[in-house]
Amino acid sequence: MRGVAAQWLALAVLALIVVGVGIYSYQLSEQLNSVRSEVVSSHEELARVESAVANISRAIEGLSKTIASELGKVSSRLEEVSGGYEKHSREIAELRREVTSLAKELRSSVQQLRTELELLKREAARSSELAELAKRIEALENRLGSVEERLSKAATAGELSEVRESLAELSRAVREVEELMRFPTTIVDATGSPVVIPSEPRRIVSLMPSATEILFAVGAEGQVVGVDSYSNYPPEVVEMRRNGTLVDIGSGWYPNVEKILSLNPDLVLGVESVVSHRTVKEILSRYGIPMILLPDRTLEDVYTSILIVGRATGHLRRAIELVAKLRSDVASLRALASQVRERPRVALIVWLTPLWVTGNGTWMHDMLIMAGGVNVFSNVSGWKMVGPEALAAARPDVIVFTAGPPGRTNCSTVIKTLKQLLGDAWRSVPALINNRVYCVYGEYNDMLVRPSPRVAKAIELLIALLHPELLGLKPAEIPNDIMPSTFRLPPIPTPSVGQEIAAIPMPLARGLP
Repeated sequence: MRGVAAQWLALAVLALIVVGVGIYSYQLSEQLNSVRSEVVSSHEELARVESAVANISRAIEGLSKTIASELGKVSSRLEEVSGGYEKHSREIAELRREVTSLAKELRSSVQQLRTELELLKREAARSSELAELAKRIEALENRLGSVEERLSKAATAGELSEVRESLAELSRAVREVEELMRFPTTIVDATGSPVVIPSEPRRIVSLMPSATEILFAVGAEGQVVGVDSYSNYPPEVVEMRRNGTLVDIGSGWYPNVEKILSLNPDLVLGVESVVSHRTVKEILSRYGIPMILLPDRTLEDVYTSILIVGRATGHLRRAIELVAKLRSDVASLRALASQVRERPRVALIVWLTPLWVTGNGTWMHDMLIMAGGVNVFSNVSGWKMVGPEALAAARPDVIVFTAGPPGRTNCSTVIKTLKQLLGDAWRSVPALINNRVYCVYGEYNDMLVRPSPRVAKAIELLIALLHPELLGLKPAEIPNDIMPSTFRLPPIPTPSVGQEIAAIPMPLARGLP
């Protein structure tokens, strides 16, 4: 009985277990179904999320492309604007430089007009006209000052353009005043007589090499139609005479008047020291042809002649600048020569048989003094003939002979001739004893014997001959025959002249008619 009961109990327990398991399985199944349902739902939600993310990604990608495109356009536009601004800035800067340069140039022109006016006031015949011109120049200066003030405040291209137009108008007014100052003009030449030049000369004849050099130096070479036989500088003079551009009117000492007249000149230039030129001037006056005789005695006359030629030919500004530079160069050379302790006694001989020497009152005497020498014949005036005994008594330390063209003679022959002229007295002349006799030929000769713009170079040559120690040379190293082929003029240490000619010192006005 107990066994059956135990079986039924076991079956009951088993049934309970089965029922429990079934219930648990059912619950588990329900839970699994619920989880499965949630998982399916999650998958569906995830799919929707993924789809949304994909859509968003595509939208973001599209937006990125749009933004990139727009940014590219903006960047390109910014570059264009930046480039345009830089270009505009450069244009403004360039325009400002241009206008500033124009204003500076115009200011210089007005100042130059004032300088020229001061020189022209010496012409009493035109005093009333010059007073009126002075007022016009002052008005120009006032207007220019006003325009320059506007320039300093201008910031835009439009403002600068307005300033430029004002300056252009002023420039036209300056040119008008320049024309009024040029011609007609009256020149008082070396004889003291007034010479009227009605208009800018187009056909000029030069009777002396020095006048020819001055004409070319001031920029009037295109107006010259005739020159004398000895005019040979600058080098183009020789070529122009050879090709017929310039007509040879014969010796400047005895000019061919008929040939001069055949050239129909409107201006002829001679020099005061040549007697025949006074006669030529009188003849030409009968034909209404103006002739100017230039002063040619002293170094100061060289400066005056340059100013006269510049005024008479319409090139006064160039002449003023040339004289300013010459004065500065000569002053520098004089300062250099003043450094020496001893000044040699020098005889400047211009002709050998008979002896002609250079005295005071000549540009050659002035150049000798500037070069640090003492003229042993300063007791005579001009160029004078002296006897051999006068040379022996002068006892020069150095003799300089202007020997003319090369090939005519040589210094050995000149020294021999001097010894023959002096006899035994030559042994008391230091220049002959120490072999310091220099015969100057060719281009170097021309520099010494012409009152021309080459006077500074002539002083350099004299310094080299009188004071070779200033150049690191010894007298024994200087040859007796002095010409470009035998003696190259060494560079002489002189201060450079680079300043602009803004204001010309008053000495320039001396002697200007």
